[in-house]
Amino acid sequence: MKDAVDFLAALVPGNDPSRRHEDALAAFACMIGALILARAVDDRRLSGQILDAAAKRVIRGQRRGK
Repeated sequence: MKDAVDFLAALVPGNDPSRRHEDALAAFACMIGALILARAVDDRRLSGQILDAAAKRVIRGQRRGK
């Protein structure tokens, strides 16, 4: 998990390494949670919506430079 978060932190925009790491942790948690929920439902459409919504939220958060 640490390697995945470190990889994401390197992709997050910004100059503050602490903030980038925190944003990477939040993005990773969002993505893992979305994956778990998408797999837990038996509706393919809803599963796709969960994954799409999480991806959009993570990308939107990165564009703001949060």
